[in-house]
Amino acid sequence: MPRVAKPKSELGRRIRLARESKGLTQQEMGDLIGVSRSTVSYYEVGSIAPPVDILQKIIYALGLPSSFFFEQTESLPAMHTSPKKLPFFGKIPASKWADRSPRESLTYFDYEPIIKKADFSLEVEGDSMMPNIYPGDIVLVQHTLDVPEGRVAVVQNEHNEVTLKRVVRIRGILTLKPDNPKYPPLDFTEARIIGVVVALIRIDV
Repeated sequence: MPRVAKPKSELGRRIRLARESKGLTQQEMGDLIGVSRSTVSYYEVGSIAPPVDILQKIIYALGLPSSFFFEQTESLPAMHTSPKKLPFFGKIPASKWADRSPRESLTYFDYEPIIKKADFSLEVEGDSMMPNIYPGDIVLVQHTLDVPEGRVAVVQNEHNEVTLKRVVRIRGILTLKPDNPKYPPLDFTEARIIGVVVALIRIDV
């Protein structure tokens, strides 16, 4: 007897439709809601259902009413929000600590409600966060004094120097870890969190 393919879940199909309407990859979607790219894929094909807390993050991140994901409608609701002006504060070193006093420039980014939690933007210098973040990438940052372990953050030391690093715990000690293995971790002692990276813009030339 031929096997009957299991249909995709309607919720998963709507998550995919909403994600694609925003021009997001599965990796970008995962970064916004705090899960892996493969987990987003599982949600979309119906292999697993997102937990309630993750579903709330999906709804918030995609900027759509919850009704779209559960009611019988095929069209995406019209969005009438005005784009937020995001200030650009110059460059952030990724390779080491450096003095970069933020000065708000006349450059602003217009961006979708999908990343409306961001408060400012910075251009990345150095290659210590490669292959995930490249020199010239624009990181969108949300002001916060704390950051979940494993997230990329803008950090300032006692000399008012700043850097961009991933906050991890090594042998029980909080450490600033570069993604590029050729760079050593930096000491988190006397450092403070300025903000957490919530999105990234890469301009191909």
